[in-house]
Amino acid sequence: MPLPHDFRLLPVALITALASGGYAVDASSEGAPAAPRGSYAPVAAPLVERVEADYRGVFGGDAEMIEVRSGDAFDRLCAGGLPLTLAARQPSASEQRACAAAAIDLVEIPLAFDAVVLAVPRSNDFVDHLTVDELRTIWSPAARGRVLRWSDVREGWPDAPLRLYGPAVDDGALDSLSAALFGDPEARRDDYAAADEGHLAAAILGDADALGALSYEAYRPRRHHVRAVPIVNDDGVAVFPSEETVSDGLYRPLTRPIAVYVSAAALDDPEVERFVRFALADVSRVTDELGAIALAPLAYEVVGERLAARATGLLFDDRWPSRVASLLAGR
Repeated sequence: MPLPHDFRLLPVALITALASGGYAVDASSEGAPAAPRGSYAPVAAPLVERVEADYRGVFGGDAEMIEVRSGDAFDRLCAGGLPLTLAARQPSASEQRACAAAAIDLVEIPLAFDAVVLAVPRSNDFVDHLTVDELRTIWSPAARGRVLRWSDVREGWPDAPLRLYGPAVDDGALDSLSAALFGDPEARRDDYAAADEGHLAAAILGDADALGALSYEAYRPRRHHVRAVPIVNDDGVAVFPSEETVSDGLYRPLTRPIAVYVSAAALDDPEVERFVRFALADVSRVTDELGAIALAPLAYEVVGERLAARATGLLFDDRWPSRVASLLAGR
């Protein structure tokens, strides 16, 4: 059953029909299906909790979803230990090779967007933008003990300490930053001060020499306290992170999909397929409520069709909007 152009306004009853292959399911009947086992990244927790609750309300049964860092999740997925994961970054090249070696074909189902935000205190009046090369200079593993002052990053910037901050709980933001900059989610310096999500913005605000990396989800409710730094994309344009620039594909390369990654073979299990279809339909209508950034309505249609076709491989990249447009045009 094709997905409608904008199904964020659909009632739960119709979402149930979509999730069950186009026909209604009597959730009160005996033997109602349970959700499958899986994992999720911490940044996806609000989405997962909502999907679990809605799925339970419609079908009955409890999902066995465990919270793990994205790297561990892909290790388990590629080892055949779990059929699916909700991750806030794509599998790295080495993780994709591990899945291929185990004959596990991944289907990527983007549900929403998040992004990595680089933030400074509002008192900072000299960081007007950052280029990708400057981000590499700052965050490279080789920068530890060497890039310690703002003047080390750009000529003309103050000879003042550069103090880095990042999340204490692994929400995937630093993994995504490292993957975008170096192609490896673990390739970064580790000499940064860590703070939990509730205190990270406050730590940045309280340090005149701070530069912090945090998820857009963590930044958005605190955006009046710290200043996001525009990032120069590959078109040479300095772009602020926002719902619009993230969903339109302008905030490159630090936009990241929150996606389900599922083994194509696992989709032969009706419970796995039903849960993934339900998650796609359910998340599409609650992203704003939960602080995530929704895909464009037509993008949900493309993703739904890829799920129905069990198309393997990665769909999301820095040219996501144009790829979706070409896929729609080629139907």
